[in-house]
Amino acid sequence: MKADLRPYTEWEDWRNGMYRDVSREEEERLVQAAAGLLADVHRLSAAMREVTTEWKHASEANLHEPPNNRAWLGQAACAFAANVPEHLTRAAWGRLTDGQRVEANRIADRVINEWKYRTRRSPQKEFCFDA
Repeated sequence: MKADLRPYTEWEDWRNGMYRDVSREEEERLVQAAAGLLADVHRLSAAMREVTTEWKHASEANLHEPPNNRAWLGQAACAFAANVPEHLTRAAWGRLTDGQRVEANRIADRVINEWKYRTRRSPQKEFCFDA
């Protein structure tokens, strides 16, 4: 294990319930909350930036390798800002339009590059995946 990485039990995403189970009664409300956040460019940008500053250990562990770092950042933003576990954020992703997904990925790339600059990592290259 690299010296700057910590066990997952110290990661803020895990400690704050990003991987928790929820009741069936809560699921739809949480999926809607995540979809609303993912579709709102201003709220999403702010939540992603907060994650990279507040969840230092989890960001360090998850923001290095594309393309999964985008997914983690979106899931972490929903967990941080709306208390939505990652499996319901994945369900919310399916409710977005293609345009909303493209914009959310652009925001994630921008925030990841800002984080890499702040932490002196190499900026991520743009990746295009044909649907």
